[in-house]
Amino acid sequence: YCFDHLPNGGIEGDSGVVFADVRSSTALGERSTATEFASKLNEFYATATDVLVTHDGLVDKLIGDEVMGLFIAGFAGQEYRRKAALAALDLARSVDGLPLGVAANAGVAFVGNVGSGTVRDFTALGDAVNVGARLQSHAEPGQVVLAADLYALVLDGSEHGLRFGSLR
Repeated sequence: YCFDHLPNGGIEGDSGVVFADVRSSTALGERSTATEFASKLNEFYATATDVLVTHDGLVDKLIGDEVMGLFIAGFAGQEYRRKAALAALDLARSVDGLPLGVAANAGVAFVGNVGSGTVRDFTALGDAVNVGARLQSHAEPGQVVLAADLYALVLDGSEHGLRFGSLR
């Protein structure tokens, strides 16, 4: 990415984040050879990347059996929050054969390069990102957890074939 060559630093602003994690990946890895496991994860990464990019998101990280996507106005346009929610929903529907826990959140985050020396990482940091990760940790396999304000943005998802139940 072109971000790797930028100096450390960034901006604080509103961002959307999506986290998707393969549930029970340890057991999956135990039942597979290392090469088979890597192949299954590569299929997941490819699908997740396609979904995030289709919704104008950035693939922030591939973290073991997890993907983090970032949605900021400068790349995703003014509907970046709604796009984050839709990407989370599409991601859960698009990955075949792997139990995913998916979540999306939005809020103020530091977005930019962090690191030291030759190791730099373009990412988002802050409470909104941490809450997004925690929401994802509570998602059951096959479930998408959306922050309330993002849920409101896609509540009428009829144009995307979405159906919602009540939240309790």
